[in-house]
Amino acid sequence: MSTPLTEVLDLMTQTLEQLRECQHHELTAVVEREHARVAELTDIKATLVEQLQEYDAFIAQHPDKSLLQSDDELAAQMRIINDLLARVKQQSDVNEQVVNRTLSNIEQLKQTIIRHASQARGDTVTYDSKGRIR
Repeated sequence: MSTPLTEVLDLMTQTLEQLRECQHHELTAVVEREHARVAELTDIKATLVEQLQEYDAFIAQHPDKSLLQSDDELAAQMRIINDLLARVKQQSDVNEQVVNRTLSNIEQLKQTIIRHASQARGDTVTYDSKGRIR
């Protein structure tokens, strides 16, 4: 006997909610520069994504998967899951933008420190092909 689709869909919903919460904590950790916490949350996110992939593969092979469209209750669960998935993707984009901006700010700070240190020592400053100080 196969696991009921409702059970797997409930697990998917719970996992997506955990992923959203993890993303929220990740954003906070990035903003507050808690690097160890960001790394920890990245590992947790990877595990949650793997779980979602397993659930998705299980559903794809489930003998009753056609009920996802014809059964009103299952179709409603799928709409909730798709909505959660869209929110997770949107938050992932936001987090990525914040991380990229943070990395850019760090690179600018690094370049400024190098330039000021070179000027203080009287060194000449050379630049690479992207205009960054070597």
